[in-house]
Amino acid sequence: MFAPNPQRTLLGTLLLGTIIVGVGALGAVWSVEELNDACFIVKDSAGQKLAYVYFEDEPGRRTAAKLLSKDEARRIAANIAKLLEALQT
Repeated sequence: MFAPNPQRTLLGTLLLGTIIVGVGALGAVWSVEELNDACFIVKDSAGQKLAYVYFEDEPGRRTAAKLLSKDEARRIAANIAKLLEALQT
């Protein structure tokens, strides 16, 4: 697919509720944003929404609906955003 490039580095920063994940050599950036305290959205550098990861903070509702906790959803969304680097190496 993509030729490996040792200059590519993964950047991860939490900035005002947005996790920015990018690949330095290409300048491409995928971000994770929280929406209405209900889900995280993974977006590409053009703003295209790539994934929604839903969560529920209330334990009773989370168990009944079999949803993720906020922390679990955030980690999954951040890992989806990191796929950009994996695809380019």
